[in-house]
Amino acid sequence: MKLNIFLLLTFLIGNNIFSQKIDNMEYFNNKYTFGSNPTQIENLEFDRTIIEGVDTYNLINQKTIIISGVKVEKVSLLFYKDKLTTVEINFGSFRANDNFSDESFTIIENSIPKMTKEIIPPKSKDILKMVRYNNSIIEYTLQQIEYKGYVLGYILLNDINLSNELMRYVSSIKK
Repeated sequence: MKLNIFLLLTFLIGNNIFSQKIDNMEYFNNKYTFGSNPTQIENLEFDRTIIEGVDTYNLINQKTIIISGVKVEKVSLLFYKDKLTTVEINFGSFRANDNFSDESFTIIENSIPKMTKEIIPPKSKDILKMVRYNNSIIEYTLQQIEYKGYVLGYILLNDINLSNELMRYVSSIKK
């Protein structure tokens, strides 16, 4: 009995020490200032350059993030011309055999601040669900996808003006 209580306490204390519980997606909007450069954000590790002027970084050495009971697999930040443009939050993992269920999708969708909602029909068989919320400044796009037999999810938080600037830049390169 004492061993069970000890194990339970160890789990609860360890869970609070090694994880960060978040109630809603507003946390990311408040934590990361769109337009800031990579040197202004702690615990970033350069990932790759997508195209000249567009770099991605991953958050490292962080506690496990849990949003309303749903574990975050990875957080990546996209910078265009050294300005934070997009925060990408990934859910589910094929490595850990952890699917992003319909229930988890609903939980994350409910954690998005109330804004104008748009349900977007899937454009490929790999996209299971997709919704977009925006308020003319920030846009949240949540997707549930199938990848190699696993169901994964991600949400993109975009600064609409910086994202439009990035899209114009990408379009000019393709011409």
